[in-house]
Amino acid sequence: DPSEEGRILIDPYAGARVLAPEDCRSIVAAAGVPFEDEHLVPVGSEVVLERMARNLLHIYTENEDVERIARLRRFLAALGE
Repeated sequence: DPSEEGRILIDPYAGARVLAPEDCRSIVAAAGVPFEDEHLVPVGSEVVLERMARNLLHIYTENEDVERIARLRRFLAALGE
């Protein structure tokens, strides 16, 4: 049970599916990244926002969406990045 330690692991890319730690290990391994226990450490909402913004920045950069890139860079600067 993923909530045994008082936490719930969620895959935001699979319809917010609840994951067991073993599921996380499999996902990370499939991405070719060595799994480390720190991958399961809870993070705050600011870290989640920053990661989402960086993912969007990558997409906007690939699409050469200059206006959205500028807006997102201002957002990241406001977060302290």
